[in-house]
Amino acid sequence: MTDCPRCHRPREDVGIDLCCARATLRWHCTTCQEVTEGFALPYGLCTSCGGALQLEGAEDEARTAVRRAMEIELGGLAFYREGARITRDPAVRDLFQSLVRMEAEHAQTLERRYHFDLPHLGSEPTIPQIAVYAGFEPQVTDGRQLLEIAVELERRARDFFADQGASYPEGSQLRALYQELEVEEAEHVALLSTALEQISSSVPPG
Repeated sequence: MTDCPRCHRPREDVGIDLCCARATLRWHCTTCQEVTEGFALPYGLCTSCGGALQLEGAEDEARTAVRRAMEIELGGLAFYREGARITRDPAVRDLFQSLVRMEAEHAQTLERRYHFDLPHLGSEPTIPQIAVYAGFEPQVTDGRQLLEIAVELERRARDFFADQGASYPEGSQLRALYQELEVEEAEHVALLSTALEQISSSVPPG
């Protein structure tokens, strides 16, 4: 293992010679017009209003791949952390807390490989904001609704990584990166879908 010539951190042999150290990007919220700086923000959403962020300027393809992966990992962290806090269902709380640990490990792996610092955000998208982003009503009141949103978010992430991976040549490192992330998200879909089936069969609708 050698050191990165740009930031001098240990460089893993992952086939992509990419350093994202100090790669601070500037974002413009299309809803509230607020300007934010950072490499990646949870789900690419404005932390003030939950609106879509638009990147100012351009970035190269490899850095875009890493950033999008990081947005999803940070989004999962924000959702599961807050979901575990607000749910009154012990089983859902335990599951979400385990997913917080998984998403944190994934984020730390990306951070270690591509040499950027995980952001320290003053605020994160709220559960209602993420619910709207996922296509649900913002009023989230129980564990089953949280699980429904979680399944949709993980399915969306899985499909995004699958589509992006398929757009790169077989054997390329960017394809391998996306395929690795696709497998992780597919595991989360299966885990959450099973939990949702269990809670739906034990609690009648309404």
